Amino acid sequence: MHATQQTPSNATQAQQPQAAAQKGARQPYSIELFLAYHRLAGDLQNENVPRGGAEASAARAAGNHPEVLALQELFGNNAALRRLFSLAVENLQLHAHREAIFFADKLVTLTDGHPLLVYLLGETYFANGDYKKVHSLFARYKVLNRNANFQVLAARALLRNKQYEQCLSVLDLPLEETTIFARLEATAHFLRGQCYESNENKAFAIQCYTDCLRKEPTHVEAFSRLVDSYLISGPEREQLLAALNFPSEDLWLKKYYAARVRDADVVPEPPGARPPLSSRRPANQATQMAEEKPIGTAIGDSSTVRADNLFETLSSRNNLDILCIKAKHAYARYDIDRAYELCLRAIREDPLCFEVIPIYCCCLLELNYLGELYYCAHNLVENYSGHPLPWFAVGVYYFLNKKYETARKYFQKANLLDRNFAPSWLAFAHSFAVRDESDQAMSVYRTCARLFPGCYLAQLYIGMEFLRTNNLKSAMLSFSAAKDINPSDPFVYNEIGVILYKQRMYAEARETFMTGITLAEGTIAWVLEILYTNLGHTFRKMKDYKSAVKNYEKVIALNPRTVSYTHLTLPTIYSV
Repeated sequence: MHATQQTPSNATQAQQPQAAAQKGARQPYSIELFLAYHRLAGDLQNENVPRGGAEASAARAAGNHPEVLALQELFGNNAALRRLFSLAVENLQLHAHREAIFFADKLVTLTDGHPLLVYLLGETYFANGDYKKVHSLFARYKVLNRNANFQVLAARALLRNKQYEQCLSVLDLPLEETTIFARLEATAHFLRGQCYESNENKAFAIQCYTDCLRKEPTHVEAFSRLVDSYLISGPEREQLLAALNFPSEDLWLKKYYAARVRDADVVPEPPGARPPLSSRRPANQATQMAEEKPIGTAIGDSSTVRADNLFETLSSRNNLDILCIKAKHAYARYDIDRAYELCLRAIREDPLCFEVIPIYCCCLLELNYLGELYYCAHNLVENYSGHPLPWFAVGVYYFLNKKYETARKYFQKANLLDRNFAPSWLAFAHSFAVRDESDQAMSVYRTCARLFPGCYLAQLYIGMEFLRTNNLKSAMLSFSAAKDINPSDPFVYNEIGVILYKQRMYAEARETFMTGITLAEGTIAWVLEILYTNLGHTFRKMKDYKSAVKNYEKVIALNPRTVSYTHLTLPTIYSV
């Protein structure tokens, strides 16, 4: 991937409207543009409105926009048209969409379909959820390809209406005005990517999202689609981040992207995917720790916030997005207690924080907090029944109750609502695997691998199913694919080491287990316990009894209270 030339930011163009107009740059239409004209008209006509201040300056600056100048010429001194325009814009601003549609429609009729007023009517239709009407309106007045503003709004409406092929057709129309504002061009790439992703054309979707970010690195949603939908692997994310060219004022966003890239391999694992922890912190203690530092606590004066310390400031003030990243990072280290504490802090601030709830549900299942999970699922269903996340939470609740068939129905319902929601797909597969229904589980895991090519867990669990049936060759292929996607999970190396151990390739198994231990340093104790146990067995098979004893002793030191196979093995080695 190659970094594109840095494009000027929106703020810079807003500060130089006259220069932009002279160069013919097409700025995006927006409600702010209509409001600016509305304020400008009031400022020029109403003696009671102050003429100074930032708002008046912004209004006058927007007055240099060529379309605003066209409106001024169109309205002239016609008080009736100005009144209709004011009512349409004010109602749109107040989210009174039907009233805004009423007045905007009269404006379009009285001005014989002036393009900017047609666009205003399209905005009101879109805001009211009348998506099909947006495309029909623009087609009727033959403005679909007038410029990128009409094209993007019509495409966005068709996408909302799930008319993906028609959306792509609109985006492929040649524009009458070829000069396009960078943000609009990036948005067009993003909309194409969403259409391709919905049609399961992942390769084209990845290319479109990448082109969007190259054109406009601040397009956070495009980055989120690549990461949250697991379209690209860990190394590919690093390459993408290195290729993006951020302006100096947006370097904090690069730090945010970097934090997400490092934790993007963490898919909220479906219920029952992890071994139980040997010890748990009581719920009341976790809650107490979560209350130690409330979200939004002021730290320092806001005037000290600068572009170079913005990310650090957000982190110190416990911004919800940053808390979500920290929770995923803790879950990646298999530190369920810490992940739960971080989730609690986010949930207490926003009980419907969609970004953290999948991790939260999995933590609740691991900790066996049935009542809290029920409350979370009930709250989600009550408020967002049309979203897949509530039904995923309900499925997790029934899974915790060991009602696997019922849980499977809710996971499947979540999949039907959104085919690109990874947690419900993996949970659906686990609902078969936990009942030893291997064929159905493998089928769903393969679907996960196809839908989410950047999700290593699908490959990991496919390998585990092969390993369970002693198909070592196929299991090794799946584990190797998982390692290519995410080379930093110690459990991938543990599974590969187990296969090498079964194949009596003890030297290779030893190196693999040792690599896993290196990656597991700093994680929760039971992760190291598993790896040290397997490494000890490997040394025992190699007749290196001294090294085997050292590893078994490390296992006992990590978990002295649990009687395990290690305690039974040590006397045998000592006798030798």
